[in-house]
Amino acid sequence: MICPKCNVTALIIQNNNYYCPGCRIYIGSVATYKPSPPVIIDKPIIDRGAFFKHYINKTLTYLVIIFVVVFFTKDLFYFDISKGCYFFITPSMNLEFSNSGIKRALGIIKIISPENYQNICARVNIINTNLCDAGFEGGCFYSGQSRTIYVAATPRKITWVAEVLAHEACHARQKYEGRPGDEQECWKVGLKVMQDATVY
Repeated sequence: MICPKCNVTALIIQNNNYYCPGCRIYIGSVATYKPSPPVIIDKPIIDRGAFFKHYINKTLTYLVIIFVVVFFTKDLFYFDISKGCYFFITPSMNLEFSNSGIKRALGIIKIISPENYQNICARVNIINTNLCDAGFEGGCFYSGQSRTIYVAATPRKITWVAEVLAHEACHARQKYEGRPGDEQECWKVGLKVMQDATVY
């Protein structure tokens, strides 16, 4: 408490009132001391078992989702980082839903014919496994879709799949080089790959 006239803080308590000896006035009554109630902080009780159960359930849910996504999309992409090679492989609605045969054929071509493998990597971005004008067991290259080849061969005949891949990529190279499509040249390329794949 401070005296409002002289600003003195050394006041005296008399008769339950503050008294300023310099100004000889009573300033105000002394308030009774009331201690503050204790502050209670309500901390939530953490059930560690429930927390870990929730965490494990959430983690398992994410893992299951990732597994399902990878399982259903693993055959849609082909990556060979060492060669800078990547493809999107469409799922086949007519033959089989697995593109593993295409991937195995690419792996065989990579080993037996690196030049044709490099041509496929350089000229193709999409391998469409659905039917085209060639029908079952065949492939197509449409000049309007210069980076797409159609390979409708069944994966059970892996040497034939390798032949079709090399043959259609040959047409993609002809288009890239501005040459007309020469079936004789591409048949030779495909036949050589198929013969080497059979021996392999």
